[in-house]
Amino acid sequence: MLVVGDCANLNSQLAFAYADAQLRYLAGLAKLEKAHCELVLKPDQRDFERLPLAEGYWGVPCEVPFTHNGRTLRHRGLVVRSDPMQQALRQERHKHLRELLLALEQIRGKIGQKRYRSEQEVRQRVATQLKRSPVGKLVGVQVGATPEGKLSLECWIDANALQAAQRLDGRFLLVTNDFRLSYAEMLALYRQKDAVEKCFEVGKQDLKVRPLHVHSDQRIQAMLLVNLIALLAYSLLERQAQQYGLCLTTRRIIEQLATLQVQEIEAWDGSRACSFQETLPGQVQLLTALLQALEEKPRPPLPSGPLARNLLPAGPPLPVNNFLTLPQVTSQ
Repeated sequence: MLVVGDCANLNSQLAFAYADAQLRYLAGLAKLEKAHCELVLKPDQRDFERLPLAEGYWGVPCEVPFTHNGRTLRHRGLVVRSDPMQQALRQERHKHLRELLLALEQIRGKIGQKRYRSEQEVRQRVATQLKRSPVGKLVGVQVGATPEGKLSLECWIDANALQAAQRLDGRFLLVTNDFRLSYAEMLALYRQKDAVEKCFEVGKQDLKVRPLHVHSDQRIQAMLLVNLIALLAYSLLERQAQQYGLCLTTRRIIEQLATLQVQEIEAWDGSRACSFQETLPGQVQLLTALLQALEEKPRPPLPSGPLARNLLPAGPPLPVNNFLTLPQVTSQ
């Protein structure tokens, strides 16, 4: 078993716990000690270019030391630089800098007005803005008096602090005690954990696990169990569809079939047939493909291109009312 988790799954103490339990792990390391910070900051642009991992991702191998209760060990590390993350962080920082400088400019414009007449009052309002802003440490401010005795406010961006912050943009440290994983596999497995986390988002949104209108522990447990079973069915449907060649999420499947009306007819001999009423283009074909994907014996996968674009395979459209003999519809 390989435990894959985010930064909450790793620190110096947990690294020894994994080793003592002989448990393989792969996790990000966020609470960086001095030695860890040096590992992240050390590589330059050319170091990253030697090891491309995926589109927009680069890596530099390293060894990560951990020390706890007088014990020391080293695990395998990978300093990753993500170009998309770097770009997003710098855009966000630029936005916060503009907002902070605008707020300081507004304070400068109010100097001399009520509550902005003394140097202490101006300093307090400047300190409040710097504390509230996530980029407050990157801006320098000086409050003083002009030769004429008037209050003045000067602000600027600290170039050294900005450069130091930009050096960390898009960089993060992955650590594992499994030396059989390649560096590309380390990044790929770590990125795949997002799919698991999104499943819980589905439980909160699509399945609406919250709010819980029950109060006893027994009923809360039962309600959560029902929702987890629904989440399991939700995830398995998406997995089966994608393995069959349907490049659709379960949410998209539900949207496509939301208006579908099915009439079930039971004959005197016990056989059943389903009639699809007032179907939209592609609904019958999509449902048929899903039923085939859920069979125990997999069939050759459908071409993903046309289905991904139009939800319809090539060929003439089916009539509006179609009867399909589906003996196992109820059980499935």
